[in-house]
Amino acid sequence: MLLPILNKQFLSASYTSPTEKIIQFGGGNFLRAFVDWMVAQMNEKIGFDAGIVIVKPTPSGHYDDLIQQEGLV
Repeated sequence: MLLPILNKQFLSASYTSPTEKIIQFGGGNFLRAFVDWMVAQMNEKIGFDAGIVIVKPTPSGHYDDLIQQEGLV
């Protein structure tokens, strides 16, 4: 059984995106699973209100999965 793709349809109507405060060079699994998780924890526990903007550091590679998720991690 495949899980549905995460996208903005899964968010409640009252959800607001956090303020973009962090520029992240690269969107690899480690950064998204560890560093971005720590920022999400700070947002949740202390109201940090920090969004992350991912910058593609090289011309090669692609972020098709992230684009399909509408930027949600």
